[in-house]
Amino acid sequence: MALLWEETVQEALEKFISDPRRYRNRLEKLQKKYGPRGQAYELNQGGAYLIDFIDDQKKLAQLIASAVRDGSYRLSPARLKTLHLDKERIIYSFELLDLLIHGVVADALMVTLREKSSRHLYSYFAGISALTPLHEFSKFIRKHRSDVFQVEKRGQYVLRFDVKKYTEMIPVGQASPLWDQLVQLVSPQTLRKETLTLLKSVVRPEVRNDDGTLFTPLFGVPTGSPISTLIANLYLAPIDRALESIEGGFYARFGDDLLFAHPDPQITREVLQTVSLELKRLGLEANLEKQKILFFNGAGRPSPHWPEAQGTEYLNFLGHRIAFTGAVQLNSEKLHQTIEDLCSRLSASGKNLMGLVPTERGKVLCQIANDALTPSHPFALPYSHFLTRVLNDRKQLKQLDYTIALHISQLVSGVSGVRSFRTVAYRTLREKWQLKSLVKIRNTHENRELAQGPGLHR
Repeated sequence: MALLWEETVQEALEKFISDPRRYRNRLEKLQKKYGPRGQAYELNQGGAYLIDFIDDQKKLAQLIASAVRDGSYRLSPARLKTLHLDKERIIYSFELLDLLIHGVVADALMVTLREKSSRHLYSYFAGISALTPLHEFSKFIRKHRSDVFQVEKRGQYVLRFDVKKYTEMIPVGQASPLWDQLVQLVSPQTLRKETLTLLKSVVRPEVRNDDGTLFTPLFGVPTGSPISTLIANLYLAPIDRALESIEGGFYARFGDDLLFAHPDPQITREVLQTVSLELKRLGLEANLEKQKILFFNGAGRPSPHWPEAQGTEYLNFLGHRIAFTGAVQLNSEKLHQTIEDLCSRLSASGKNLMGLVPTERGKVLCQIANDALTPSHPFALPYSHFLTRVLNDRKQLKQLDYTIALHISQLVSGVSGVRSFRTVAYRTLREKWQLKSLVKIRNTHENRELAQGPGLHR
């Protein structure tokens, strides 16, 4: 029986939507996102554009908060846009002020969701990296290998799930399980009628067709609104609860990308059935083309207990590769791109440093490389956190160390290939010019982890 979510409320939601500071924060986020990209004129409200509100943020935020508080603000119908990226995607387009309100409502609910959600959910939370589940699974595999002495008895049965057209197919009609989940997310107090109306309109916005007619969708979250990521996290929570409590296994979810591993084939079969039934109850369908049943082991041998489980010694998860040794690797495309990005940066800098003597030029180039590999630095590479904190494949780390050193040596000496090390020695780069080594950074990080002991996933 569906719960009456009209009778529930989250006190934080009332405070958030009445606080002008929340709208100012959201406005600043939009300006940071769209301003530098030259898209400040894409978001508008009745002919007034995002760029027009830069000087009046405080006043605008106060007006919005007041209108929302007294219930006089009405969200406008959204419009649908079709984008052709890697595949065709339907995006909701909102008025500028509506988008601010969507963001504030999502911020309020996300605070509670983060407190109540599974610690095995890693998607869309501020401060939680998508690389964390890779690191945790690597530790899980290494522990399994150390616990099981006999090589032939090692192996994990791995299930990979992906939901077919996930955000497009989430039911949002009155009978949808989503409303009961929202009840569980908020506190059992009385919700003001105005806030109830606003919340319903944000979760299930009205849409205007090209011919001017209006309709309210029965399926799909409003992609393009901040609320969509909250719903994407929330809706599969029943699966999180079912899988996270299974002893001896590993579970991680990022959006609709799920990974479960366990050494027992019978338990893994039961999990497969549980997830299938739960998806059906939620009105969703598994993407069978991406669903995989694997037997993860060092030799890639097939399972003697589950013929359907494909033997493999590598797993691809969240765009990266994990070996049964526990080594986390960049796939070949990302490895090449990382090297190309850093070497291009060094080459461009080298041209501007030709006026310096070779020793000074080399020191500056080494510092540029060090900055690029420091995650907290403003000029860090996009993959710097992965390279220094998650990547633990020694061969790739050594390859990156060697390639970076060789490129700097060539730029300083003017000699191509390994002969450049005769002029600018590898040891000079490391010891005198202080070029960081990814292998040493990784060793230091692992030693620190061992000293601290096991910690929480999040």
